[in-house]
Amino acid sequence: MVIILAVFYYLKIQKPFKENVIPLVLKEYKPTLEFIPKLEVKDDYIDLIKTHKLIPSATTFNINDGIIDEINGYKVTSFDLHATHTQSNGKSSTTVTDFKGRFYDVEFDKLDCDFIIKEEILKRMPNGYSFLEFEHIEFNKAFNIYVTDEHEAFKVFTPSVIKKYYELAGLDDFKTIVHYHKNHLYVYLYNSKNIFENTGEDYKQSIINDYKEQYEDILKYIETFKYYKLD
Repeated sequence: MVIILAVFYYLKIQKPFKENVIPLVLKEYKPTLEFIPKLEVKDDYIDLIKTHKLIPSATTFNINDGIIDEINGYKVTSFDLHATHTQSNGKSSTTVTDFKGRFYDVEFDKLDCDFIIKEEILKRMPNGYSFLEFEHIEFNKAFNIYVTDEHEAFKVFTPSVIKKYYELAGLDDFKTIVHYHKNHLYVYLYNSKNIFENTGEDYKQSIINDYKEQYEDILKYIETFKYYKLD
């Protein structure tokens, strides 16, 4: 019975709301926005995650609520990402969440090297990367950082950038993943909140507030790496 009600809610309320209502509200608020309930290019992102060992345990990826936007002159594609894997427990199995939050793809400036910053116990370096540590001891304790060029990496990660990033990621308990690859800045922000889900009377303002929140979230990371050459 619960499954039937869930399917009914999705087909009769949630799906029409996302396909018809949300795009209109966002277009009215910002005409250049494009809302995409389901992204067709998701396989490219999944391959990127797997190849660079960003969420190494995940085997299943649910991607939805996509937005194509322009933020401070940068094209940004973002969406909700839920990555999981199945864990066997004898005769039963459990679905384990490896990542749940918002993923951002920013078409960015050319930086001096590719890099990955993430919190993890084990070092899982993709091919072509090496492990790097900085003089910022607390930063090294919070993150593993992998770079494609150790010498050039120090041009990107100046002392002020390291300090700014450490303080920014600390707002999310240092769980943020950042991946710069081929002029794209990819940011993974953990968040249990499902945006664009409010179908109540105040749905319009709720949609706009959800959009503003994700806009402000990624803007902080854009600004952190945009001005790194000023040091």
